[in-house]
Amino acid sequence: MEQVYSRGLYPLLSAPLTWVSSPIPFSLSEVALYLGGIGCMLAGAGTLARLRRNEPSRRVILGQALKTGVALSSLVLTFFFWSWGFHYARETLEIRHPELSQPPTPAAWSRTRSLLIQEIHRWQPLYEPLNESEREKEIDRSLKEVLRTYDSLTQVCTAPTKHPWSSWLLDALATSGVYSPFFAEVHVHSQLPRIALPFITAHEKAHRAGYADEGEANFIAYLTCRHSQTASLRYSGALMTYLSFARGPRFGHNEDPMTPLPTQARNDLRNILDWRNARRGALARIQGRVYDLYLRTLGVPGGIASYGRIARYVTAHESTQPPCPTH
Repeated sequence: MEQVYSRGLYPLLSAPLTWVSSPIPFSLSEVALYLGGIGCMLAGAGTLARLRRNEPSRRVILGQALKTGVALSSLVLTFFFWSWGFHYARETLEIRHPELSQPPTPAAWSRTRSLLIQEIHRWQPLYEPLNESEREKEIDRSLKEVLRTYDSLTQVCTAPTKHPWSSWLLDALATSGVYSPFFAEVHVHSQLPRIALPFITAHEKAHRAGYADEGEANFIAYLTCRHSQTASLRYSGALMTYLSFARGPRFGHNEDPMTPLPTQARNDLRNILDWRNARRGALARIQGRVYDLYLRTLGVPGGIASYGRIARYVTAHESTQPPCPTH
């Protein structure tokens, strides 16, 4: 799967989708979703009308509707797997980089936590938000460098970030970003806190590059920010990664995770947490359970908990790899 699909077929299959969708400023996936929903409602209304007329018979009508639904679902699933979904079956990062599979020791975890705190203290005073064009270019440049030097799964990563119209749907699902393989489109919530934008964008672009596992996409996003030459990405990557450490095991660090951070970083982190917590309604909880089942069905260990593996991966990486450039 690694050689045949991820490095072979996937770049060839995704290229025409990118060619079609990239010049268009809005999301084709979102348009297709709306049109599909309207089509389903019209088809349902037509089926109900035929059932009321009982022509030819209810059994025949329902059978035809079921066959059509199964056929369309099969077509969508087939396209999903060939356009991106087969990445779930490739070798994991832990196989290609065995050091990532090792559980963190308390000493290594503490060193990495301290490193992140140092990064936050260093880059927060220098932080200046990049405009969208600058942010896109820097993320693409840094991500390409990470893929070339660390894990050359594929060089397919350049796709413009789009902000969907239906932010209300992302709000309801408590989702900050999503990658759609149907048109090879990267989507990020338009109202996401600006500090989180670089990391979340890099995460979705990592999905675009073939990292289906959420923990792996988080780790590649961290590396992308860590290898950047801008304070915007370095600060975003360090702060968002520190959030995972704050939620993980303490290993003797019983202080409030906010305490070691500078005042502005505390405010930025609270802003991100408040933004997330404001969107955790009933629909978001249902979506979380469904997505957890989806990930487990596709063989992702831990399901939705895989997001948190970034702490283990970053600890292993920083313990064994040479220091990243400090610009």
